[in-house]
Amino acid sequence: MNKLLYKILGLALCFSLMACSDDASDKVAGGSSEDAGIIAVENWDVAGVSQKGPFVTGSVVTVQELDGITLNQTGKSFKGSIKSDKGDFSITGINLSSQYALLEADGYYRDEITGKKSSGKVTLNAITDLSNRKTVNINLLTHLEYERVMGLISKEKLSVAKAKAQAEKEIFEAFGIEGEFAESEDLDIFEGGDGNAALLAVSVLMQSDVDVAGLTERIGNFSIALAEEGGWDDADTKAKVADWACNADLRETLANVRKNIEGWKYADSVPAFEKYVTNFWWENYGLGTCNKKREGEVKKNINKLSELYEEYFTCENGRWIIPGDDKDD
Repeated sequence: MNKLLYKILGLALCFSLMACSDDASDKVAGGSSEDAGIIAVENWDVAGVSQKGPFVTGSVVTVQELDGITLNQTGKSFKGSIKSDKGDFSITGINLSSQYALLEADGYYRDEITGKKSSGKVTLNAITDLSNRKTVNINLLTHLEYERVMGLISKEKLSVAKAKAQAEKEIFEAFGIEGEFAESEDLDIFEGGDGNAALLAVSVLMQSDVDVAGLTERIGNFSIALAEEGGWDDADTKAKVADWACNADLRETLANVRKNIEGWKYADSVPAFEKYVTNFWWENYGLGTCNKKREGEVKKNINKLSELYEEYFTCENGRWIIPGDDKDD
């Protein structure tokens, strides 16, 4: 009888230890049991590009150490600088207590809309897991997702990887962009492919009709909305951006954006960002896609917040145009 009791007590102790082990793993790196644990990063090198448009030579890049459990900044950091107007950087000899780090780029950038250096500085962030990478790009997507990622980790107990994947998807959905793309830290506006085109489109749309101060306010409002609601429901701003995109499309400003980026001579070919920009204003106006099946169809802009509300558009050769507007030619 005593032997049976000992066996029962032994099994209970085993289950108790297993449960404790599971609870402990749930508290690692933001609360997800899917994380393997905290891994120290020793004598690590990190390189990449910092882009809004590309940050210019001399801009500062900082790698901030994050606590492996809370993901709070510990105060330990490593600094580097942008080496060329392409936005490239490299920081060597990094030693961190965990694999999680916050990268920050601060400085002037080349504006895709004007082609010139920005009138003021911006700061962009990127949270990343360095255990499996030495290349980390800092861009508008990594910045817009940051607050949302931190919220999903602390409140939803998602792993860093899952939180980043969800936030990236939500950002693209806010701009009507569909597709399976690489991680945000791997995207580069100077490389080909749909993911890089989508990044460039988001950058162009967010800049659109505003200066540096306006951009800073816009991306701040977007980040807060995404963090709190998982989306971007600012109908007024969306309408303003759509109006800019429509005008840029019909007046060939988008072609100038492409010329600006090509003129910097850092890309063999600029990714096809235009399709995502045009789709943004098409959807915002309620027009839908213009394709061969809809050739000659006429539709009215139904967005009451748009400057072109109730304007008629015709689907012609894969584009929505305003009939009789000779500026479209």
